[in-house]
Amino acid sequence: MLGFSAGCSVVDGAILGGLGLLVGRGLRRRRRDLFYLTGLRNGQIALAVGRYSVKDLAVIEKMLSPGGHLVEIIPEGIEPAPDPNIHGVRLTSGLVCEPSSLPFRPATFDAIVLVDWEWVEVLISLLKPSGVLSLAQNAGRGFSPVATRRRQLSDAGLEVIDSPGVSLSYVVNARRPINSEAAR
Repeated sequence: MLGFSAGCSVVDGAILGGLGLLVGRGLRRRRRDLFYLTGLRNGQIALAVGRYSVKDLAVIEKMLSPGGHLVEIIPEGIEPAPDPNIHGVRLTSGLVCEPSSLPFRPATFDAIVLVDWEWVEVLISLLKPSGVLSLAQNAGRGFSPVATRRRQLSDAGLEVIDSPGVSLSYVVNARRPINSEAAR
């Protein structure tokens, strides 16, 4: 599978652009390609939820540098990646927990990147007002069509910004509104 994707959005006065080449060379490769479409940028505090490879974490951390940092949450029962510091990834923390036991205050993160839909509703409160949640999806377990995910994020109180990608590999970027029920 080969596909091109482009996206551009204005968030808090900044133009976020992304151009991606999605190449079907396996799930990990497509996931890393999708991270470039999330709109992450330097200086942000971001949360990555799920099981990521060290290479995935390095891609995300590079997008946040300089000045930003990354917190990773690994759901209980999933083996964390080996020590990411050996590959130059600076994690603030790699936590193993479940959604019911998140140790963060509301409105902590500028951006949240995840691949598991089950965490979305719990994580919305952790976004700062106008913070962006990026849901990366690849064909496989838990996959839903992009239109379904867009509707679900909208129903959860988020403003869908864009959804770059192709039918089997995409990202849905959604912003937490500044003045809404979801922002409280």
